[in-house]
Amino acid sequence: MAGEKNGNWKGKVDLICQVCGANYQVHQCHKNRSKYCSHKCSSVGKIGHKEDPNITKMRTIKTSGENHYNFKGWKSREPYGKDWSKSLKRMIRDRDGHKCQSCGVPEIECLSLLTVHHINEIKTDLRSENLISLCKSCHGKVHFKKYTAQKQN
Repeated sequence: MAGEKNGNWKGKVDLICQVCGANYQVHQCHKNRSKYCSHKCSSVGKIGHKEDPNITKMRTIKTSGENHYNFKGWKSREPYGKDWSKSLKRMIRDRDGHKCQSCGVPEIECLSLLTVHHINEIKTDLRSENLISLCKSCHGKVHFKKYTAQKQN
């Protein structure tokens, strides 16, 4: 039993957004903690004012591309080898038993498929000994140099 059919239903209350002034409704239990009508107004409300678009643009320029702390010389734009395919990635996951080869978490416990990582980080090197299955968490750690990916025996 959900909504008004539930015996505990207390209804919704009308509130006014603290940023844009729009009327919106929330469940009774959220009335004391809700201040904004949307995620957009929430982010503006956290800052306290609407941010100047020029400031946003400058912040983006300072932290993107060559200015980003993890910049690796546009490696992400390099093409993969011509045989890079879903079937190759499936084959690597099958070979690795659908488990992350770093932390051992089974793919079924992850929220998405395991990623297939190039150990030497050369996208055109598609030899099976250079490819390894990693969960997204471990894959991110490898690329942010928290540790080095190596095939478990």
